[in-house]
Amino acid sequence: MSVPNVTGSQMPLNMREQRMYQLYAGEARRKHLDSVVNSGRYDGLPPAARLKMLDDIERDARDEAASKMCKDIGPAELRRRDIAAPKPAGVR
Repeated sequence: MSVPNVTGSQMPLNMREQRMYQLYAGEARRKHLDSVVNSGRYDGLPPAARLKMLDDIERDARDEAASKMCKDIGPAELRRRDIAAPKPAGVR
């Protein structure tokens, strides 16, 4: 999972957390898709704009899920995992 607002960040998740992340992302994806489809906006767009809208919805759903996971995991555990995570060469 990428940590929101931290470019290039990755946070390892255990199996339960992975399931919760997928659940959160699916709920957010459904909410955003329902809103767009029910408003009729999607039908009036050209194919390229439709694809862009779907990409934006996916990105937003993942960001929303990551934010919820960060809250679920908590700041102390996030800090612990960040400190314990292997760092790329040249990064301290």
